[in-house]
Amino acid sequence: MKRRNAVRLTLRTIEKAAAKPTSYFIWDLDQPGFGLRIEPTGAKSFYIHYRLGGRGFPSKKMKLGDVRSMSVSQARSEAAEKLVLARKGEDPAAERVAAKNCLFVHELIDLYGSEGLVRLKGRRKGEDCPPSAPLRQIEALHEQRMAGSS
Repeated sequence: MKRRNAVRLTLRTIEKAAAKPTSYFIWDLDQPGFGLRIEPTGAKSFYIHYRLGGRGFPSKKMKLGDVRSMSVSQARSEAAEKLVLARKGEDPAAERVAAKNCLFVHELIDLYGSEGLVRLKGRRKGEDCPPSAPLRQIEALHEQRMAGSS
């Protein structure tokens, strides 16, 4: 099936794409599922469009990056990699979703305190916690600890 607004995405095509009152996509002829989204503000970003499991399943879109941060060829190759994952049944956006849902240290401390667990006294209560620690993700701390133990 051929898309109505499919063209060869090139630097020239991207530069010519003008903003409209609503956001819209321009899809690439060379790489099915790869396209450019143009916002009413004029912002342009590369996207992929995929379905996990085939036609009967809902479609998803994933932002690859801004036009200013990556070239067309970089975006096209990244799109090809992500679309291969989708064809294998793996969600290319799963890593981003997992990172988004990951608890931070300060959230874990709040959860620990609110669940009515044993409260620590003195230095261990939290006032001596280094300023950078509350912003670190639990997953990153776990990976760091695992790398240090081997």
